[in-house]
Amino acid sequence: MKATFKNRLQNVIFLLVILKTYLCFSQIIAPKKIIVIDPGHGGIDPGSLGVFNVREKDVVLNLAKEIVLLNKSVFDSRFEIHLTRHNDTLIALKDRSQFSKKGSIS
Repeated sequence: MKATFKNRLQNVIFLLVILKTYLCFSQIIAPKKIIVIDPGHGGIDPGSLGVFNVREKDVVLNLAKEIVLLNKSVFDSRFEIHLTRHNDTLIALKDRSQFSKKGSIS
C-alpha cells in the first residue's frame, strides 16, 4: 500500500511531537550536573595578601559559599555543588584531586 503525502506528513509531525515531548521531559529528569569548587589555601596557608591585609583563603572561601547559596536561591539547586573545604582548614593537594574524582575526601 502506497503512503500518500498527507499520511507521511502526519507521521513526520507525530514523530516530531513525540521527540519534542521526550526532550522536554528528559531535561526535567536529567541528573544534576556535579560541580566541585576548590577554594584553595586555608589553615596555615593564607595565600596572597591583598589590600588591607585581606587573605586570599578568606576571599575564595566566601566566594565558594556564595556560589552555593546562589545555586539554591537563584537556580533552585539545579547543580550539585561540592566544596573541598567549608571552613578554614588546609587540605592537601592530593586529597583535593581525590575529592574531584570520588566526590569525597577519605
